[in-house]
Order: sequence, then C-alpha cells, then structure tokens
Amino acid sequence: MGRIRSADWDRAGQAYGELVAARAFLCPADARAGAELAAAIAAGDDGVAVRTGVAFACANLWRQPGCRRPATDALASLIPGADGPLARAAPRAFTAGDDLPPDDSTGRLLRAVTERAEVLARAADSGLFERLERLLPQEAEPTYRICRGIVRQRGRDLGSIQQSWALHAANITNVALTLQRLECPFRGAGPRAVRVAPRRQTPRRRGGTPRDRLAAAGAETGVLLRRHRRRRASA
Repeated sequence: MGRIRSADWDRAGQAYGELVAARAFLCPADARAGAELAAAIAAGDDGVAVRTGVAFACANLWRQPGCRRPATDALASLIPGADGPLARAAPRAFTAGDDLPPDDSTGRLLRAVTERAEVLARAADSGLFERLERLLPQEAEPTYRICRGIVRQRGRDLGSIQQSWALHAANITNVALTLQRLECPFRGAGPRAVRVAPRRQTPRRRGGTPRDRLAAAGAETGVLLRRHRRRRASA
C-alpha cells in the first residue's frame, strides 16, 4: 500500500485511500490497515486525495453487511469537513441499491449529510431523493431537513426546466406531501419546504473536451472500482 501512495500517478493518493479502507473493512483483524485508515481520516487538508479515496471505498462497500457499520463510522467522520471531490464521493453510498434500509446506519448518514451544505448539494446526483420517500416515517426529521436544505440552496434551479435539478422537484414534492400526512412534528412544514421560484435561464454547454472528461475518470466511482469494471468488461 505504501508503494501505491508514493507512486508517480495523479490519482495515487485516492487509490491508496480506497485500498486501505477496503482492507480495513474487509479484514478487520489487520491492525496496520486499521491504523492507516484512522490516520487517513484524521489527516485533514493534508490528505484530501487519500480522504477522497476512503470516502469512495466507504460508499462502494456501504451495502455489504460486514462493512456497513465501519463505513458509516468513517463517512460520519469525513462528511463534516467535506468539500470538492470529497463532497462528491461521500453521497454515493446512497446509489448502491434501489432502497435505503431504515436502520441506524442510514439514519446516521442522513443526519451527517444534513449538516454539510456542500455534501447536500452533491446529493442530488446520488439518487438520494428517489429513495427518501420510502424512508418515511422512520427518518422523518433528516428527510425533512435534507429537502428543506436543498430548496434553500437550489430553489430556483428546481423550478427551471433548463436545469437538471428540476428532475428532483417531483420527488421532493412527494416527500413534502407524505410529511403532511404524518403525525410528526414536521406535519404542516412539508409544503413550505418545497416552495421553489421559477426562473429563465439559457442552457449551459457541457464544459471541457472529450480528453478533459476522460481525464476525470475515477472522480465519480473511485479508482479501484473503475479498474475492476474495466477488467470485467474485457474478460
């Protein structure tokens, strides 16, 4: 693992973070991997690439029963300071299945996301909103706070058919209507959470050349998962 981290490769730090986290989760008896994972999580701004790799490993392994709790612990530590690529990686834990199991790990992750605006803004790309309604009434509070936070940040984009955020307006509206029917403290607050302001805006072109977009490979799924899929496709 040390050789990967020191390799002359622009994503070496991220790959190391993914590998050390996967090793620590899948082989909990490996004390060295556990210590390196703890050091990576505590590294702060000095190890953004490594922390991003850890977040991708957490997201990709979060659904596996033996990894779920330690992956949740790691994500809960990473999300409060997440921005940039780390903020993009963390919400991907929500994409691995059709539903989010209504358990303690899901609740902890949802509550962590509500406290970090940068991660919340990235959550739309993770398919989170399509799954939120099915978590009610068990996770009414974080569900309400996530929807309210998104509307505050992206209300105008939710009301514009020229923005990708508009695709999530129906899901958020359904959540609000469900909250309205529940006997919970958020009853009556649901409709207020989804008021969006329409606006006109010209479509934006997708930036960068094909080479630029290919250079970003690994920024959306993680380095190790992408390479694993590539090998399977060529087999």
